[in-house]
Amino acid sequence: MSSCGKRCCGACEPACPVEAIYYEADLPDEEQPYLADNERFFADILEGRDAPVGSPGGASKIPVIGMDTRFVKTHPAA
Repeated sequence: MSSCGKRCCGACEPACPVEAIYYEADLPDEEQPYLADNERFFADILEGRDAPVGSPGGASKIPVIGMDTRFVKTHPAA
């Protein structure tokens, strides 16, 4: 299972360098907050939406959402 858990849509594959994608069991401790935030992205109602994103069944099946969780919004730019 990938670091995004059960709700993996595959969006990370083209967007992230291969070394940034982990199986959940291999995720370093310092990356655990991102795993929890990924779950929130799909399970919580994001600002400006009426319902959670849910499991899209693949990144190509949903349009660009245009919003993110508070954790990502407040993360310093790289």
